[in-house]
Amino acid sequence: METSRKETTGAGGGQHKDESGNLREEFLSLCLSHAEGLRNEQLREHFTERYLHLVPIINSCLAENLIRCMKTESNELVYQAVDPNLAEKMRNLGAEQLLVYQVVEKAGNKGIWHKDIRSQTSLQQPALKKILKNLESRQLVKSTSSISSKTRKLYLLYDLEPAKEITGGPWYTEHEFDHEFIEELSRAIYHFIKQQRKPPSLGIIADYVRNSGVSKVELAPGEVQLIINSLAYDMKIEPVQNSLVGALPVRNY
Repeated sequence: METSRKETTGAGGGQHKDESGNLREEFLSLCLSHAEGLRNEQLREHFTERYLHLVPIINSCLAENLIRCMKTESNELVYQAVDPNLAEKMRNLGAEQLLVYQVVEKAGNKGIWHKDIRSQTSLQQPALKKILKNLESRQLVKSTSSISSKTRKLYLLYDLEPAKEITGGPWYTEHEFDHEFIEELSRAIYHFIKQQRKPPSLGIIADYVRNSGVSKVELAPGEVQLIINSLAYDMKIEPVQNSLVGALPVRNY
């Protein structure tokens, strides 16, 4: 009878483990299907009486960085799935490492200075340096410099492109103002305008720039307009009927 009791207990424990595993998978799948996150109210509605069994599952998923917990403006908790590839990179991150990551994440594509990370985390310099190096090796964050301060490091998430305020936009190459590129682009736009029978619109000029290959980076219409304005300012072209878009060449360039 003793043997029978143990076997019964073991079978029950295995069943409970399977149910817990199924509940975990269901919870993670539900989080992945709601990119905006799930509120507790939604979880209660979905899991009904099983909701009480979610607490240890949520805690373990948070510890494994499979989900993140955020607060709404109304101070309500929201659970959001972490991208599986990102979750793998974040595996076994300690509390201090996760804190640094979150501070860098909050800075967005404008980045954050090393000293500001230290200020917001209250970490000592040696510890912070080690953590940042670890996060960089995991390809979670990266460092760059700004055109306003080339010797200081800015940190941002690895997959983010730095804001134009940092890189200088298309007019800068390796943080240096690219006079040669701007001169070449100006000449190309001028000669394109000169070849037209009537003043081309900004859209037509922007399409030409995009398709001609004169620029290795994609320029927004507003950036093309800056070149047109520069040509007009230098009196190489002139606006037609007071338009900043239509223009005609007035002298050779």
